Amino acid sequence: MSAAGTPFSSKLLQAKLASVRGKQLYVALGTGVAWMVLAGVVLLALGMYVDWHIDLKRETRILFLVIDVIVLSIIFSRHIATPLTNQPSDERVALDVEKATPEFQTRLIAATQFGQSNEVEDTGAVFVQALVRETEDMSRPRNFSSIVPMQGLARAFFMGLLVIGLGALVYNKNPIKIGDLLKRAFLTPGVAVPRDTHMDSITAHYLDDPSNEARIFARQDNILIKVTIKDSSRVKHPDTAKIVIRYAGGKSDTDDKLKNIAPTGELGVYQFIVKNASESFTVVASANDSFSITREIKVVSRPAIREIRFVQEYPSYTGVNPVTRNPGDLTLLAGSNLKIEMDATKPITRWQLRATRADGNSTDRDMEGSKSTKLSTTMTDLVDVARLRIKLWDENGFDSRNEAEYRIKILPDKPPMVRLLNARKETKVTTRARLPIKISVKDDYGVSKVVLNSTFGNSPPLPRPLPMESGQSVIEYEWNLGEVKPPIGTEIKYWVEA
Repeated sequence: MSAAGTPFSSKLLQAKLASVRGKQLYVALGTGVAWMVLAGVVLLALGMYVDWHIDLKRETRILFLVIDVIVLSIIFSRHIATPLTNQPSDERVALDVEKATPEFQTRLIAATQFGQSNEVEDTGAVFVQALVRETEDMSRPRNFSSIVPMQGLARAFFMGLLVIGLGALVYNKNPIKIGDLLKRAFLTPGVAVPRDTHMDSITAHYLDDPSNEARIFARQDNILIKVTIKDSSRVKHPDTAKIVIRYAGGKSDTDDKLKNIAPTGELGVYQFIVKNASESFTVVASANDSFSITREIKVVSRPAIREIRFVQEYPSYTGVNPVTRNPGDLTLLAGSNLKIEMDATKPITRWQLRATRADGNSTDRDMEGSKSTKLSTTMTDLVDVARLRIKLWDENGFDSRNEAEYRIKILPDKPPMVRLLNARKETKVTTRARLPIKISVKDDYGVSKVVLNSTFGNSPPLPRPLPMESGQSVIEYEWNLGEVKPPIGTEIKYWVEA
């Protein structure tokens, strides 16, 4: 700033320098205001545009507002606050004038500096006063303020005016929408993005049961997709809705990844059918100028038997250990139990064993699965069972399909085959004779005992167990007829049972 009041100060030069300083200040302030208006309108319009396209959350709109304030604060600090608080001194202004007006040849800066000093010697006072007068004569016809450039102010003012005009035109075209976007930009609660059409929901239903809505479907199901528009929309019933089905594997249900679907008989509702769904997918739907809404539909496999094992448990009398049977060859001995062990492809909550008899009638046996993949049960009383079928249910309630059928054949236990190897049709013996008997015994599963029966006259059969060892197939026995005590001339009949 000037130091007026010294013996060598020039009021003329001070006034001219002050006019330059004032004009610099007004230009700086005007440019700063213009840039603030320009930046404020552009930033606000940018935020509103993004909000209209994306539907920003409140937190994001707060962030946009904070960025706007920061940018405007920087412009205010640099172009308004700084010029106001840090105005240039007379020397600084004089230098600016010197640069723009070379004719002064440092006279102006010298006159300004000496004019502000009280420490000039008497011998130099004459020279200082002469310098000041000469500088005043050169300055009097000149307009120092003309050195202040106006291009920046004009450019900022023009751009600000242009942006304000464009904003006014846009607002005038649709004041309701712009007004709502402005309210959202300034965080007014309860204001939605102004769209003519708003999507309501996407629902998925079984095609054969449209009233049954679900989020999880079984593989190969036919799925009915319903898209609904909010009844509060200004345009409630657009001609078409855009529905895209994007599968988890990356492919789309349509070649162009876009499907235009006409409304159904129910206005504002659009339908699309996904046939034989093979994997999970996402539905993306929009209509008119609405935002897109999405919904994920999960498609899971149906439960199935990965591996099954049949174990035949023979009747205890056979002494045969349990045997694993081929599922295609379930020929079982009557009286056997059948143990079934399964490994399912997924956890099972319940399962059903259907036993069909030879007459075609079936009996279902329901069992809990305990959400495990390991299942087992034992079937008893298989006398008239002809076929078995196993049905599974998973935790989503999906049942198995196309279950395998296992055929069962029950064979009766054949009686042992007994032969008298050394018997004659008729043999004469004494009352105390010892008759050698040789017996052949065969059976599929072994013989527990062999009995020699005899009778004479009207006497009842007299059974006599024969000694034998386990696995023995030929028995040799010497029969003491004296123990029978038959009368002389009596005919004795005997036979062997096993």
